[in-house]
Amino acid sequence: MNPNRASQLAESADSRRDGFASIAYIALPGGGTVPADAAREVWESALCAQVDPELFFPDKGQPSAPAKAVCARCPVTALCLGTFGPLVAHGVVGGLTARERQQQRRPGRQTAA
Repeated sequence: MNPNRASQLAESADSRRDGFASIAYIALPGGGTVPADAAREVWESALCAQVDPELFFPDKGQPSAPAKAVCARCPVTALCLGTFGPLVAHGVVGGLTARERQQQRRPGRQTAA
């Protein structure tokens, strides 16, 4: 799955606004929106849709490993991270915790070898 798919869908959505077609956006809890096409593509193939969502929002001090294990087997992890990662402030998204996503967005970040 192409990790840039979410941005491609968003660009495609922007181009359709000038025509007769409309684009639907889905509001996310805590703010932010995502193009419905991108969200639908992630959700249709996402393994997280088949397990308890609470797994992805562990309480402080609880391990994130169970959620990350689901993400590691998921075919849309990169698309999920690109689509929802910037919009979800807490929990595991695309195999990364909120702290890991924040570190990834920082300029000059260190990457694991």
